[in-house]
Amino acid sequence: MTPQTEAARHRLEMYQIRRSPEGRFAAYCAGRAKHFVSRQIVTGFCLVAFLHIGSLQTTLGALAVVVTADAFECLLLYRLSLRRPMPDRLPMLQGFTALLGAVQAFSLVFAVVVLVEMGGANVRALAAVICLAATFDAALLYPLHPAAALTRIMTLAIALGALFLSAFWDASQLGSASDPRFLPDLVAVFLLGMTLLAFTRHMLRARSRNEARQALALENAYQLAVSAELLEESRGMATRLAAVAEEVSDSIIVSDTAGCITWVNHGFSALMGYAPGDVLGQHISMLNMQDADPDAVETLMMARRDARPERVQVRNRRKDGTGVWVETSLTPIFDSEGAVSSIISVERNIEHIKAREEALAEAGRLKQAFLATVSHELRTPMNGIIGNAEMLLETDLDAEQSAMVRTIGGSGEALLIIVNDILDFSALEAGRLSVSPAPFHLRACIGGVADLMRPVAARKGVSCVLQLPPNLPHRLRGDAGRVRQILSNLIGNAIKFTDKGEVRVVVSCKVEDGVAHLKIDVQDTGIGIAPDKLERIFESFAQADAEIAGRFGGTGLGLSISRQLAEAMGGTLTATSTEGVGSVFHLDLALPLCADDVDAAMPLPETALPHAGLPEPIDDPGPTRPLSPAAETGVFAGWRILIADDNPANRRLLEAMLRQSGARLDFATNGHEAVAAYLDGPPDAVLMDMRMPELDGPGAARQIRAEEAARGARAVPILALTANAMPEDRAACAEAGMTGFLTKPVRRAELFATLMREASLPVAADRRAEA
Repeated sequence: MTPQTEAARHRLEMYQIRRSPEGRFAAYCAGRAKHFVSRQIVTGFCLVAFLHIGSLQTTLGALAVVVTADAFECLLLYRLSLRRPMPDRLPMLQGFTALLGAVQAFSLVFAVVVLVEMGGANVRALAAVICLAATFDAALLYPLHPAAALTRIMTLAIALGALFLSAFWDASQLGSASDPRFLPDLVAVFLLGMTLLAFTRHMLRARSRNEARQALALENAYQLAVSAELLEESRGMATRLAAVAEEVSDSIIVSDTAGCITWVNHGFSALMGYAPGDVLGQHISMLNMQDADPDAVETLMMARRDARPERVQVRNRRKDGTGVWVETSLTPIFDSEGAVSSIISVERNIEHIKAREEALAEAGRLKQAFLATVSHELRTPMNGIIGNAEMLLETDLDAEQSAMVRTIGGSGEALLIIVNDILDFSALEAGRLSVSPAPFHLRACIGGVADLMRPVAARKGVSCVLQLPPNLPHRLRGDAGRVRQILSNLIGNAIKFTDKGEVRVVVSCKVEDGVAHLKIDVQDTGIGIAPDKLERIFESFAQADAEIAGRFGGTGLGLSISRQLAEAMGGTLTATSTEGVGSVFHLDLALPLCADDVDAAMPLPETALPHAGLPEPIDDPGPTRPLSPAAETGVFAGWRILIADDNPANRRLLEAMLRQSGARLDFATNGHEAVAAYLDGPPDAVLMDMRMPELDGPGAARQIRAEEAARGARAVPILALTANAMPEDRAACAEAGMTGFLTKPVRRAELFATLMREASLPVAADRRAEA
């Protein structure tokens, strides 16, 4: 605060203090004491008049009473004026001083009474004038001390009224002729009183107006000083802000409400290449690139129209025509009336951020390409290992040979699990592993996993028990593949870490408001997990300890992936365990019932209740169940199946798998040969490898679909047969018009089940009828 502002503030505060109740009371006390001498001078003049009327002794005595009372009051008021009273004591002091005022006025009345007694009717007018003068003096004190003024006025008014009533009484008793001055004195006193009343009102109003003007002048002086100080500060701040705005590296653009540029800083010129004169008065849209994101531009325009802040990344055009990525922070500026006066756009160069994002995206693409290549290169030989091991087990082998082949197959399966875990973990890490809800048969889903895992448990001498509740819904909406993946991991882990006893899968369900709240507990009697390591097993690449990792193997990814999949479906996966006793993994899911499933929550009949051990077959519509090797013989009799694969080992394996099916097999080593084989005569089904030389699988599928469209022929089932297991590979196959997807390594049961599913297609039915 400047000295001028401080002085103006001090003057205003002092004036407000003087005009406060405490200040007015202090002024009353000080004023009464200050004018004591002047009042006694007036009293001295009255003494001269009194001496002509009465005796010296009586006159001095009456005046002594007046002077003594006035002096006593002034002494007390002077002492009170030396210290400011506290607000809580002010009412008491005001009452006390009002009483003193009454006493002082009464002393004056006493002197007037003595005067009238001595002089009679000759001094009545003088006595009345003395009372009127004292009343006028009291009235002038009203703004400072209303109570004291009123008590004085009332005392003097009573005395004045009594004086004239006494004179009127005397006149009525003696007759008006005996007192010829009564009426003129009365009129003179009345006129003088009215004059004093008018003058008093004028004085009080003038004082009030003067105080108001003085207060307003002091307030205006203070506000003017404050405004001047703020203006100076604003000028200094504006100067500093302008200097900062000029020097910052960010681009700053000020535009009006119509979008015309009114000011730019050096940062703008350095970033965009425009001199200020090139853009001032131009519309800000001149900075937009033609290929700028229209949504970002529209967002900025809407923010301008709505006068609201906004932050957007957009590509702007430099003067040389090149583009630059900027992050624009738009802020409206409002005037004192709340209207938008201008809009400030602060633009920061984010080319380096975009370059980093592009580099990360490119790294992600390279990573996905690498993973796809690794997946393909690993699955292709694994297809031969696992498939041939499966086929070899169906030949005549002695016990030792069968054990070796099972070892080969088991090792291939273990390697496949590692590959799948790494691919799933990579997809989860990149946020690309999706959940695709669709109607599915819950009993078939859970029972199918148990059927697959039961032989694995049996080989270890461990029983696998499935317990399903009687009220288990038939059809739910969810991602059945992800549910199977979680259960396969949990049951597989339970079997792996259990050397004796059992693995029990206990399912419970509660249906509320069309939603099935599933609780699936996978219990085992295995080695258990220490309490302090329970959460660690859900971390990526983590197992309970190094000894377990060395003994049982594994990547440590399965449980981490399973928990993330459960959470992606809105569920949870937790575990409880006792070391040396066993573990329980709790999978909780909430899946909606299918709207068209009227029996979704109906209890099963008692005969359908599963028992401990191997459950009864579940009679529930679902995926086609695998055929036994004996039942596969001749199942595709009359079919012509085209196998397109550039790998000879894969062609031989598929030929071996389908040898007993009764189907006639044709082969192609690339996409062009596959299209040519189709043109020679449409087959009943096509097994199409995705990666082939000259023309890949999706390309060949597109040409076949185009030929079908040109001929008006029905679509031939085309099954993608590939070592690429990434989600985008499935999407690419679907986009090319393929109707199914088989991931290498291919199991014979899965191959037959998929072909059987395609057998329901009209084209296949027609071909079999023709055969």
